[in-house]
Amino acid sequence: MPTEQELKQDFTQYYLKLLGKLSRWHDAGGKLALKALKDFDDEWPLMKRTLSYSEDRQAEYAVAGIAIINFRLHPIERISWFEAAINAAQQLKQSKFEGLALVGLAQAQSAVGNLDKAMALYERQKAMCLKQGNKKGLAVCYGNQAVILYNWGRFDAAKALYDKQEALKLKKWDGLAVSYGNRALILMTTGQLDKAMKLHKKAEALYRKYGDKDGLAVCYRNQAWILENKGLSVKAMALYKKDEGLCLELGNKNGLQASYGNQAVILKKWGRFDEAMGLYKKQETLCLELGNKKSLAVCYGNQAVLLMTRGLLDDAFALQKKKESLCLELGDKDSLAACYGNQALILGDQGRLDEAMALHKKEESIYLEVGDKDGLSISYSNQAWILKKWGRLDEAMTLHKMQEAL
Repeated sequence: MPTEQELKQDFTQYYLKLLGKLSRWHDAGGKLALKALKDFDDEWPLMKRTLSYSEDRQAEYAVAGIAIINFRLHPIERISWFEAAINAAQQLKQSKFEGLALVGLAQAQSAVGNLDKAMALYERQKAMCLKQGNKKGLAVCYGNQAVILYNWGRFDAAKALYDKQEALKLKKWDGLAVSYGNRALILMTTGQLDKAMKLHKKAEALYRKYGDKDGLAVCYRNQAWILENKGLSVKAMALYKKDEGLCLELGNKNGLQASYGNQAVILKKWGRFDEAMGLYKKQETLCLELGNKKSLAVCYGNQAVLLMTRGLLDDAFALQKKKESLCLELGDKDSLAACYGNQALILGDQGRLDEAMALHKKEESIYLEVGDKDGLSISYSNQAWILKKWGRLDEAMTLHKMQEAL
């Protein structure tokens, strides 16, 4: 087993060499990747584990470098980088790296909401894998396509792809644990919590078998969510603590921030507001350190709700505005709509009904655009409340009927 210093040096040398090749075809792509690679100490614990599992060291270096790029660069920059990488891989006839870059580009497109483009890229990857007889790559492709189908609400189609994935009967493939976990997420979404828990237990057994502590931490987190939603918050908290312990052991700061946020939700339910806010602040610090804007936006929103509960409306509104800025930057329309709705609720409680209604209208517009009927229903209900306050009962009744129709 190479030493940590040797691994880090070898990785850096390999990736700089690869970037040199990329720069021949697309200078911007190389510069973006160098920007991401510079000072990657925070990601080194994950990189080290990735490389220690290596069967094909060069491929593992490419995977590790792509992980840094995914983590460090904004999705728009990642799209530019991966497009350059694919072009370079084709010119240099590096089909393995081209396949990896296709996956990276698809993930970047997914991150900015371009799921149709992502699905088309996975189709290209699938064709490559079939041509090369690459069963592991094909299994990963099926899984990624299934995630998109899941996000589209096409649960049966997603399950069919997971069935195809399992039918490949890959031996010693730790991706099967991920497949079990993703199948479980479908069951969780459709309310089949007991069946989901059985699949997570299967995944847990495989993660233990392969010594994959990162996967085990995520598995604990998902099991905890199920227990929490079954009203077993004490057992859920115990699993979140296991998740936290593994993340601390591994130096997995991103997993740790998620664990803190989940624990804070339970503490809030238990009425332990100060402890909950303490964990949210820890989560916020980690998100700022990592540049994880998506989780930071969620964290600000949760802190704001906690402050609203305690009547600190001005402070809550200020945090919702921070969340709004992040949602706009990330292009996260669903979260932006919810943010406008929560800002409107605060303004309503302060008696600023005109401003509140204007924000509810913004919220309504986004929910109509993205087709979120649940969000739209809540928006109509809140608008009706304001109309009643204004004495416009017929208009309020119309909105309630629109809500019922949804």
